[in-house]
Amino acid sequence: MSGILTDCSQWSPYVEYTFKAEEKFSFIAGMAGYFGGAFFPVPRLTIKYQPFEALVLRANGGRGIRRANPVVDNIGILSTGKAISGDLTSRPLEDSWTFGGNATLHFTETTYLSLDFFRTQFSQQLLLDRESANDIRFYLLDGHESRSDTFQADFSTEPVERLSFTLTGRFTDARVWQPSGQVREAALTSRFKGVFNAQYKTRLSKWIFDFTASVNGPARVYDFMRTLTDESGAILYPDGQTAVYPLLYAQITRRFKGFDIYVGRNNYQNEELTHHFASGGDWWFHAKGIPGSHVVLRTGGTAEIPDAVFELAGSLAAYYSSGRNGQKVEVDYLLKKNVKKPAGAKPGFVVYYTNYSLVATPAEHAELLVTE
Repeated sequence: MSGILTDCSQWSPYVEYTFKAEEKFSFIAGMAGYFGGAFFPVPRLTIKYQPFEALVLRANGGRGIRRANPVVDNIGILSTGKAISGDLTSRPLEDSWTFGGNATLHFTETTYLSLDFFRTQFSQQLLLDRESANDIRFYLLDGHESRSDTFQADFSTEPVERLSFTLTGRFTDARVWQPSGQVREAALTSRFKGVFNAQYKTRLSKWIFDFTASVNGPARVYDFMRTLTDESGAILYPDGQTAVYPLLYAQITRRFKGFDIYVGRNNYQNEELTHHFASGGDWWFHAKGIPGSHVVLRTGGTAEIPDAVFELAGSLAAYYSSGRNGQKVEVDYLLKKNVKKPAGAKPGFVVYYTNYSLVATPAEHAELLVTE
């Protein structure tokens, strides 16, 4: 099979070959060519082996190439007030390889155990040195070490129809070279994370109830943070690491005409919903100029969304805001990809510059949830 890929407005040929031997073995080999001042081959390979019905083994690897955009990729640094140095005008070519594998064992149709390992290794990368309290510096990797190893285990089961439980554990070892000549643990990257999720769906998935509990492991802080103190004068990070902390997350989803709308109920839920759950093409809503919940309308790639769905999402944003007792509330909405979090900002804090607006009645959504 052949086709065309595009990257940074540069067209490149793409070819792919698929081989399949009954149901036990298959592999897909692909090759793209990136033209960025020179020709760069971009291969990809995926192998699947199923020795028996309950066990599936996968291995894959490939090269990734992209043009870095210093300012756009790191827009949050502009609000830090720090001096910025390095080349902000050129767009260097970042080059990485990712490879790894997965083993999935099915005990029943609804119960499985999955084990993953993946490594991403860069040969060229545009990086930020943020260790200083006063300045931020852009620098190039230029062949030094920058890599991330991730191990993950997932166990999922559905003991009764529409009730499922999932347990996930992840360990990450990320290392990066710095201009000082050291290869150090990547800052503010948790070494481990554990997640438990329980979910129940009503018939036809009209209502979905989710509960998630997670624990986040320690992460190295930037050098300037090692001397930060609290109000009493005590050092916040005496060992140079963030503390282990838990998060609890509860969510009720009401499917409206085939679309999903999600509402964050506190700063940490807003943070998770906007920056980790929502996709760039989803719509994001917030009451204009007043405290309130982040609301996300999942599009699922659908370009046409009925006006009634936008109105419902707007009414949710109005209701879950400090203006909920008013007759009308102005609500901003825009694509999630245009919602940014400034570097170092508190959970749930975002900025955006271009948006649409609608006027919503806060009570509308409550009536819908009660009557339907």
